[in-house]
Amino acid sequence: MNRIMLCVIGYCISILLMSMASTVFAGDGYKDPLVRIFMPPSDVNVPHLLKNLSKDLSKASGVPESGITVIFNEIPANYMITGGKLAEKYNDKDHPVIVELHLAGFFDKKQVETCMESIADSLSEHNNISRKQVFILTTQEESGMVYVFGETMKWAKGKNPFSDNDQLKK
Repeated sequence: MNRIMLCVIGYCISILLMSMASTVFAGDGYKDPLVRIFMPPSDVNVPHLLKNLSKDLSKASGVPESGITVIFNEIPANYMITGGKLAEKYNDKDHPVIVELHLAGFFDKKQVETCMESIADSLSEHNNISRKQVFILTTQEESGMVYVFGETMKWAKGKNPFSDNDQLKK
């Protein structure tokens, strides 16, 4: 039961700590990128996309798949406009695939860039998505901006607060 609770808590942490992910080594403790993909209706095989992106991101980052969360959101037809054109269906010319990557603030710039490259590569290699149409926004949460394990998390700049967290070792 403790393992299940840790998984649920880890899932929540990923949502709170991260918002748009490739070679990520955030210390010896907890690492959990959250990737959210938004695109108009398409012919993309969503389960295939999710499995490949999770696998590719894990391989590139060193974060086990158990620590990666990928969410797909379809934007309904005509609920997105780019360059004055409504998006009825995705194509690789008119409308971007929007990706949010959420990471904790202790990931350095190079790690973040590697994550973004890995996402774009995976979407392009396994799907009919142009790499040039992938638009990634990354959010990093600062110390004191995340609530988890019943408290506000604080960490020194560049230090992973989960590397010595006893709650994760149970």
